[in-house]
Amino acid sequence: TKSAASELVITLEPTGVYHEALMYFLHEQGFKIILANPGKAKKYADALNIIHKTDKSDATMLAHYGCAKHAVVNYWQPEALEIRELKA
Repeated sequence: TKSAASELVITLEPTGVYHEALMYFLHEQGFKIILANPGKAKKYADALNIIHKTDKSDATMLAHYGCAKHAVVNYWQPEALEIRELKA
């Protein structure tokens, strides 16, 4: 069965400004987004005994992190358009 976007949680780590366009796109599609604090995500990876940092291990760790945190975290919300325009 297919799940609606609003039923899925996407967990991202910030990557400078490169993650922002993806987050706005996913939010517009209806996904719930967790923007993980990189320091906390690293401690979570350490707790899972993930030693070697690869794209695959990062993706797995972020999926587990999002699953563990989704009930107690505030989902990411975009700033008002006016604020984004002023920052740009």
